[in-house]
Amino acid sequence: MTSKHVLITLLLALTTSCSGAPTSQQEPPSEDPVNRAVQIAEIYTAKGDILTASRYLEAALVMGGDEIEILPLLAAAQIRSGRLHASLGTIARLSAISPERPDLNNLHETVAQMIGADGLPSEVSP
Repeated sequence: MTSKHVLITLLLALTTSCSGAPTSQQEPPSEDPVNRAVQIAEIYTAKGDILTASRYLEAALVMGGDEIEILPLLAAAQIRSGRLHASLGTIARLSAISPERPDLNNLHETVAQMIGADGLPSEVSP
């Protein structure tokens, strides 16, 4: 299995282990600004606008959203949008509050390998 496949597998595990279920686009918008930001982020993610989704998730954190719920979504969005350095910080933050999750260490190592020793994204070998 290539490191790209490992990364995808770890991302799927990370996002599906979030405590909340994804919000349907048919549900009415939440009255809570944090929940509304997460719902909007999910809509942008579904549309493929990952950068905008990331911004809404970051805003939800600033507004005091639940890190355990939001950080996995943010890390996945950062990785999907190519913001690998930012994702390392997000993964480290999540690891600090969820030390019982060994999958986070694997994800951190995989992203670090993708960035490479020189700090620039490296090619992932097949």
